[in-house]
Amino acid sequence: MKVKELVTRVPVESCEQYTSCGACLGSGDPHCGWCVLHNVCSRKDSCERADEPQRFTTRVEQCVRLSVQPDTISVTMSEVQLVLQTQNVPSLSAGVNCSFEDYIETEGRIYGGRIYCLSPSTKEVAPITRDQGDRRVIKLYLKSKETGKKFASVDFVFYNCSVHRSTRGARVHWQIMDFFLVGVLEPGLPTVDVETYNTRVHARPRECARTCGCNKKSMNPGVNSEEELAHQLY
Repeated sequence: MKVKELVTRVPVESCEQYTSCGACLGSGDPHCGWCVLHNVCSRKDSCERADEPQRFTTRVEQCVRLSVQPDTISVTMSEVQLVLQTQNVPSLSAGVNCSFEDYIETEGRIYGGRIYCLSPSTKEVAPITRDQGDRRVIKLYLKSKETGKKFASVDFVFYNCSVHRSTRGARVHWQIMDFFLVGVLEPGLPTVDVETYNTRVHARPRECARTCGCNKKSMNPGVNSEEELAHQLY
């Protein structure tokens, strides 16, 4: 009686178990790499157009990096232009969208090596921040139109200062930053509501900012330092 010998090909790698670029490339598995626009750990021969620049990477330092400015806005601010900068990203000629988790997607425009997107309208922000207190942190994703996959993310913050009771007279440390006037209260002190330069700026324990529509040089001709600004406010 003859016994048939069967040979079964068994993969020696299990790339799919790694769900992030860092985990994939940090695993030390020589068979696995990161298929960037598909956002998946795989063998090179399983990644479409893997031979094109930055489509497939095997080194942790080549993982996609994403930043956004501003990265914090008030819930009262509608359709603010956001500027996103990427590192280690392949050609996005097919297009890209900005996705605020699963709430809303906005069109991405690529210009000069940067990606421009609008934040959600105030109407669209409402379900994102409802019953979330004074601060809601979500993931802002870049989504490839070519693959339909989200392939990069960064934290994005919505502030809702109106949930805090206003009290005059608290000491505030003012910091002037480009396009923002930021008030930071000393720990344990009540919140304060200050009317200045025709802009209502709210401050609370931690920080809260709202666009002033001016930069630190033009905010007020007579103000040359944070101390002078604080002196004028009080």
